[in-house]
Amino acid sequence: MCIRDRYKDDSISFIEAGSNEGVTICGWENFVRKRCYEFYDKIVYRSLNYKRNYANQTNLEMFLKKIHGKQYALNPLRLLQKHSTYDSIENVAGKNGYFCSELVGAIFKFLGFLPREIRSAHYLPGSFSAECKLDLQNGASLGDEYLLEFE
Repeated sequence: MCIRDRYKDDSISFIEAGSNEGVTICGWENFVRKRCYEFYDKIVYRSLNYKRNYANQTNLEMFLKKIHGKQYALNPLRLLQKHSTYDSIENVAGKNGYFCSELVGAIFKFLGFLPREIRSAHYLPGSFSAECKLDLQNGASLGDEYLLEFE
């Protein structure tokens, strides 16, 4: 699972939590050149529409710096616990790791687009599909789904 956002130099980055390397941030050009897409059955793109301003971008960059290099962690007990405390930057720094969709949920929560009370681990890959109709907050929305095909 991946998310993308424009980074400082306006390039596209691929952000994932994988079992081999944990949380990684890879430039899109490297992702394609190294054929990293071959590790996935399919990749679906959905744009995250929100007000891009200095505060949001700064918060996103701060969050990504704290989680980069964290381990991949899939804990069945975290999946069963629905309620959580807010993912403050201090809590993020102390957390051991993430699994794929938990990472996306944590980023959305940190930016204020998902409820603070629900654990990031509660969000599974299907939670972000168009079928799920995820109710984002603070004016954020997800765009249409596009299946990415590589040759």
